[in-house]
Formats: sequence, C-alpha cells, structure tokens
Amino acid sequence: FRPGMRYCEHEGCTVATINSKGLSDGILNSSTILDSAAAYSYRDGLMSQTNIGKKYISYYYKLSYFREAYNSLTSQNFMSHFNLAQSVYSLCYKMKNGDNTEIIVTTNFKNQADALINEYKNLSTNLEFQTLLIDIQNDLMHFQGKTKAQVLSEIQ
Repeated sequence: FRPGMRYCEHEGCTVATINSKGLSDGILNSSTILDSAAAYSYRDGLMSQTNIGKKYISYYYKLSYFREAYNSLTSQNFMSHFNLAQSVYSLCYKMKNGDNTEIIVTTNFKNQADALINEYKNLSTNLEFQTLLIDIQNDLMHFQGKTKAQVLSEIQ
C-alpha cells in the first residue's frame, strides 16, 4: 500500500485510493487509516539498523513487484491485505513503544500472516518468490510467542 496507489476493480470502479494519510474513499472509517509517515519512520529507524530489518525492507519491494506482476490484489482479498497491514502497523507500534514483556508475534498475527502467505504461494512456482514466502513463515514460527525484549536481543 503506497501513497498514490489506487485500488480498482477490473471493471475500473475505484474502491479506494492510498494517500499520504492512508486509505480513503469511505469504505473504511478513520480508525482504520494506515499512517504511511509512521511506517516510513519505523522503516528508517529500527528496520534499517538491523540485518533482519534490512532483509524485510528488501522483501517488501520484491514482494510488491510479485504482487503487481501476478495481479494478486483483488476485490476478494483486498480486506485480507488491509487487515494484515493494520496488524503489521500494530506489531511495529509494539516494537517501538510497547513494554519489553509484551508478546510481539502472537498466534493470531502468525495465523493471519500465514493465511495470506499460503494464498500467495499458489500464485506462482517462481523459486525466488517461494523462497521469500517460506523464509517469512520460518521467521514467524521463530518469533512467535517471544517478548519485545527477546526479539530485540535477537535482531540487534
């Protein structure tokens, strides 16, 4: 979800537009807006300073390419993508502002991410694409149930 990106049905009907404040066009209320400035701040902070963060910055751009190449964002799965993006924002917020004893990758988050990853696995047999998805699932399993303090000690 990048600023300026428009999500449309195949018939050309606009469902939503991504702007600098997040998602708009009335399908979602103000409590569900994604703040791209906060995401960039997190990326440019903690993410860009750790090896795993750098890996996931790279994965974001690679997976965005594959998502566009395979035209995988559809009206049927748009809300799954958006809901996962909201969960990722929440995870980032916990990493930045949460208590050191707070669980970062919860079972619910892992299950939500796995569901979308498994959907993506069916899009292509491209080895690079499959490898990225499997690596993300391995990281989800590794970090599931760990506290902020435990995650930070492993990634720094």
